[in-house]
Amino acid sequence: ASQTQAQSLATQIAGDVNAIVAAASAIPTLPPPVPEVLAAADVMLPVLEADVGIQAPLGAAPGMSVAQARALLAAQAAKFRAGA
Repeated sequence: ASQTQAQSLATQIAGDVNAIVAAASAIPTLPPPVPEVLAAADVMLPVLEADVGIQAPLGAAPGMSVAQARALLAAQAAKFRAGA
């Protein structure tokens, strides 16, 4: 894919994730690991955007590094693939 296409896709993903986070924030209690996954996605969005040349501020999740966000998302993806 071209850089323009990648940037367009990254912008769309960021918008979709932000919409999900906004909608989920209206739910008073979310079961684990939903809040953690949303926080990790928030941390990783600027990394994705930077990878395709979009300047974005760093993730907003306090206390979570990019490495921690990657590990959390990878672990949840593995659980999902395993049917857990």
